Amino acid sequence: MGGAICEAWALHYRDDVAKLVLSNSWAEQDSLLDPLFGHWMALAMDGANDRLAESLLMGCFSGEYFKRFPEVIPEFLATPLPDLDSLKAAIAACHGHDLLDRLVEIDIPTLVISANNDVVVRPQMSSRMADRIPKSRLVEIDSGHMIMWEQPDSFADAIKSFLKEHSVTAPSTL
Repeated sequence: MGGAICEAWALHYRDDVAKLVLSNSWAEQDSLLDPLFGHWMALAMDGANDRLAESLLMGCFSGEYFKRFPEVIPEFLATPLPDLDSLKAAIAACHGHDLLDRLVEIDIPTLVISANNDVVVRPQMSSRMADRIPKSRLVEIDSGHMIMWEQPDSFADAIKSFLKEHSVTAPSTL
C-alpha cells in the first residue's frame, strides 16, 4: 500500500518528491489482485482472523523462503493482526487504486522494484508501471512480496545504487 500512496503523492505534490522508489507496487485494477482484496475484506468482515492471517502469510513470502525458514510460519501466525477496522479501510483504499494512465506524469528518477515470486503484485504489474514512468528503472529481485525480509541485502543494494546514481552533489565552495 505504501507504493500506491507514494504514486499518488508524487502526482499530487510534485514539488515534494525529487526521487521515488516503488517496491512491489501496482497502479491498475487487476483481475487477480482485485479478488484477493475482496477475499481479504470478506475474511475481515467475517472476523475470520485465523484464516485472514493465513491468507496474508501466503501472499507475503515465496515458497523458497518458507523452505529455508519454516519457523516464520508459526511466528507470523502468532503475531496479532492489526486493528480490523483499519485493515478494512486499507483494503478498501487499495481495491480502488488505479493510476496507471497517469504515471507518465511522474517526471522524476524512479526505481521500480519487483519480486519474481510475488503472488500479490505480480512482476508484470511492476513492469507496466516502469514502462509508463519516463525516468524509471526496473529491478527484479528473486523473492516473494516481502523483499525487504527475504532479500534484505539485494533490496538495500538496489536502493543504495539508485540513490547514488541520482544524488545531488554539493558545491565544493559555498
